[in-house]
Amino acid sequence: LQLLQEYSFTMKREKCVCLQGKVEYLGQVVSANGFTPSTKKVSAILNMPEPKTISQLRSLLSMVQHYIKFLLHLAYKCTPLNKLLRKNAT
Repeated sequence: LQLLQEYSFTMKREKCVCLQGKVEYLGQVVSANGFTPSTKKVSAILNMPEPKTISQLRSLLSMVQHYIKFLLHLAYKCTPLNKLLRKNAT
């Protein structure tokens, strides 16, 4: 609590959960073992329908890129999809 006060961090008491082994925050699970992707968010990505429009493709890439630190060679694997976003792509 001292650190929160020292850095002028405010919290709402009714939203606080203390003494938890892990907490989900910004789509990631934070625990003593570090960060892991949220299973709910990963399931949402895996269950997304195949993108049919540029807007849907952008949405998918945005969701996937949020987990770049967990996905080895993500930029390389997404190259074909990113090429589809270019003007005059076929």
